[in-house]
Amino acid sequence: MKKITTILLLLSFFVISFGQTNDNSEYRYLAFKFFLTNNISFPAPENNNVMIKSPYGDMMKQNNEIFSYTPGGGMAVVFNYDFKSDKLGLIFGLDVQDLGFKNYYKSVTGNFLVTSQYRALQVGLPIMVKFGSSNIYKNQSYVTFGVQFNQYFLTQNIQKSSWNEAPYVATLPREEIKKSSISAMLGFNYSVYFVNFQLNSTNFVNPDFMTNTNEGVVSPYSHINILNNLYIQTGINIPMTRWLTARNWSAEKIRRFLTRTE
Repeated sequence: MKKITTILLLLSFFVISFGQTNDNSEYRYLAFKFFLTNNISFPAPENNNVMIKSPYGDMMKQNNEIFSYTPGGGMAVVFNYDFKSDKLGLIFGLDVQDLGFKNYYKSVTGNFLVTSQYRALQVGLPIMVKFGSSNIYKNQSYVTFGVQFNQYFLTQNIQKSSWNEAPYVATLPREEIKKSSISAMLGFNYSVYFVNFQLNSTNFVNPDFMTNTNEGVVSPYSHINILNNLYIQTGINIPMTRWLTARNWSAEKIRRFLTRTE
């Protein structure tokens, strides 16, 4: 309930503050961000507790690719406050992302192939500082850094195999997942384009999870490492200001459609 109340208060503040204001070179405005989330993971360390369930029973597996690429998507509504110096500002808002990472495996014998992918819906509250060497509002060119507080929902494991065209989809139980994390954020914005590196403090799949099996207590996710927690966002950042009219007419038309003020 407290988290929902916080989000509602934040959104209310967005509505009250909506639109551009200019008071002695202070700018306060909303922006909409639409982006891809790109994850590149290298082969996971060996974990003998992870087996390939082939048509001929459980088989030992080995890594099959040098690295894996997993796309996702997201959007955010952020509030910008640019200071009078025109070189420093703050950003905070609401962020929603569809995240994922995966690994490719093949069996030691039999040449069976499996792709194991994990996905989650992430809702985050970013708080970032923006700065640039010149007027950050006029040029919309600046560096950002900060943190983001995340909550994870709908965590799933999606497996595809060489012997079955239909994917296997399972929702992970509560004890196998992490519900929240904090991210370190570092990015760069130029005009209406941006790139951002997001490193989550922990994965949404719990690497510390342990379970009892016939072989004893095992850790099926211990091979998940910090590289699985790095996401590169690439997309567009549309400030809801008159800056768009002079700088980017296509983005200005999107702004007018979203605000319907014209």
